[in-house]
Amino acid sequence: MVATARKKEGMRETLGDSPDLLITSLDITNEEQVQSAVNDALEKFGRIDLLVNNAGYGQLR
Repeated sequence: MVATARKKEGMRETLGDSPDLLITSLDITNEEQVQSAVNDALEKFGRIDLLVNNAGYGQLR
């Protein structure tokens, strides 16, 4: 799984640590960051099977 956010600080603490998890910064309005995130995902996992774009604000307790 690839998890992205504009600010990735704190994501590892929230999501945990797993060899099956890639956390990376991504602002979808920045084409270079989009391409970098895609390349990182392909390098780590070899393919992208599913993409979910969920814009919003989350607060976990």
